[in-house]
Amino acid sequence: MHITPAEKRWRPWIEAHQRTGLTVRAFCNENGLKYSTFSWWKQRIRNLDRARSETQFIALTVAEPPKALTLTLWERRVEVPVNMDTDLALLRRVVEALS
Repeated sequence: MHITPAEKRWRPWIEAHQRTGLTVRAFCNENGLKYSTFSWWKQRIRNLDRARSETQFIALTVAEPPKALTLTLWERRVEVPVNMDTDLALLRRVVEALS
């Protein structure tokens, strides 16, 4: 999963808050942050972290030589036929970009 510039900007604030022990409102007041925006980003980053920890690809070979590759991402499956025309290097780059 790609990390956006906005996430890079907000993640340090979220981590700093966790170290302080302050309430969200008190932390926002002390640092000049808008409470609603901070709260939204706190939830967003929690959801992103959860999704990233659950992300996994599983590659299965069905026969020798393999006739298809099955990729599983967030409980969705994609079957890619493997034959002489399959660009395995490109497929690997796509998988790496998605992980």
